[in-house]
Amino acid sequence: LAHIPVERDRFSVFTSYDHPFAGLPSVSLAEALRQIMVFPPLNSRENDSPLLHRIFRPSQSDDYSSQNLEECLLQVALGRGIAILPRSSVGPQYTVCSVPISDVIDSFTMDLLWDPQRTTPLMERFLSLAETQIDPEAL
Repeated sequence: LAHIPVERDRFSVFTSYDHPFAGLPSVSLAEALRQIMVFPPLNSRENDSPLLHRIFRPSQSDDYSSQNLEECLLQVALGRGIAILPRSSVGPQYTVCSVPISDVIDSFTMDLLWDPQRTTPLMERFLSLAETQIDPEAL
């Protein structure tokens, strides 16, 4: 497969706007893990939630496992708990606050992938346009 790096991303804490973390410049992972968590669904195509469940901590009795990303963010917006998700998975249409995790510096690159043997004029045009939108300084 051929690929073009598109964006660097990292995990962030998402909270309701009235949560004590909202508006803070950052929170530590230890602080976040003491909160009630709203987990994205297991086996979701929207994110690697099984990985999230293993990395951050096992589910506790007050935690909430959502059915999809929209429900996860709705529960967060309603103050049910916080979510730890890749920053890019939450668009501006959601009424939640993003807070960086101060001691989780790991980031990952999102890439555009394609089979180079299956090129068409439309695919070549798409790739050309995609490359003009990428900021190499952000990678």
